[in-house]
Amino acid sequence: MAAIIDGDSIKIDDQQIRLQAIAAPIYGLRMPSAAPSRTRRLVTGEYDALVTAATTVNPLAALVIRFAILTALRHERCLSVRMSNIQEIGGGHQVITFPQEARAKRTGIIPVTESIRSILDAALKDRDLKGDNDPLIFNVPIETFEGWFERTLAISGLENLRFHDLRHEATSRLFEAGLSTAEVMSVTGDATNDMVDRYSHYSAVLVLRKLEAQQATNLDVVLQQLRERVDHFKRMGGDVAALKDILDLKG
Repeated sequence: MAAIIDGDSIKIDDQQIRLQAIAAPIYGLRMPSAAPSRTRRLVTGEYDALVTAATTVNPLAALVIRFAILTALRHERCLSVRMSNIQEIGGGHQVITFPQEARAKRTGIIPVTESIRSILDAALKDRDLKGDNDPLIFNVPIETFEGWFERTLAISGLENLRFHDLRHEATSRLFEAGLSTAEVMSVTGDATNDMVDRYSHYSAVLVLRKLEAQQATNLDVVLQQLRERVDHFKRMGGDVAALKDILDLKG
């Protein structure tokens, strides 16, 4: 059998087959739209209920959940943190960072706060690390932890909650702590405008708060200066001419 490609057709022996005819059935094919991003957050009392239930299941489960809410890490990343991922950056400060492996989901550079440090210390407490030069911080298989999380949800009574929702919770809290969009993205590792769009309302609120705080500060300064000038005016005997001099008024 001889096959010869000629332009937009292929000739097999004596039969000419147009390639367009083969491709035609897939014209107009569209991939289904992606599901909308989840925006589930913890409401009042749910954080305590979640951590309390997790502690009942296994204290390590509670540490992982608290860690996730502070770092915005996905659960597989939380469970893959090793001592080597904790890097010194000078001044006694540390960050958690991961090498950007090919095809792996991006992660950011996470500053180790006092709260995060306390979790790391608790996870390593009473562990026998002899012979392990680079131990996992949370020494639990993913499958085991997933079972813990399911039991935690059952005990806590929280509904419609997935572990990945804790990443959204963590990201929201970073914005609420006053970080800019760029600063939040440096922690979460998000590198697209999708993240900016999802949390743009937080940025707008933060800008408003900063402007209001600046305006309030400016007003406080003006009022303080006015009080000082009024006090000086009184010390001068309350003379109108003296007041004009103090306020730098003309005429």
